[in-house]
Amino acid sequence: MLKSVNSLLLLKPHANVLINPAEFAELKNIKLVDGKVDIYPVLPYTDVLITDYSSVLYDYILMPGKDVILYLYDYADYVKNRDLYYPFDENVVGRRVYDFEELYRCLENDEYAINSEERNRIIEKFWGDTANGSNSCVRIAQKVHSL
Repeated sequence: MLKSVNSLLLLKPHANVLINPAEFAELKNIKLVDGKVDIYPVLPYTDVLITDYSSVLYDYILMPGKDVILYLYDYADYVKNRDLYYPFDENVVGRRVYDFEELYRCLENDEYAINSEERNRIIEKFWGDTANGSNSCVRIAQKVHSL
């Protein structure tokens, strides 16, 4: 399916997850990224983030034109057994899929565009005015220098 839609999937497991790279050697449209690699420098060159409960979501949506698929295959157990800082459903943005078949269809049919109002609501909630180029670092340096 990835080949038919001319897509490349970069698969980056959590640093604590062991995956045999040989299992991916034959797959031309799936590349395994070492779990210890910092993925942030790669993100600007991507179109869609497929994630579960990772906070990378909040950084990713700051980049214009980026879409998100929330792959929540273990959602019921996850929210039942974890203490979350915020209620999950009210504090994320992206196309939600709950099993592999749904993920597959979502990718195959290009159905993952983020609602811009929802994106802006989440950005405002978690980033406030720092998301719009408010020169926070410059303001902090000026304040420290003035002391």
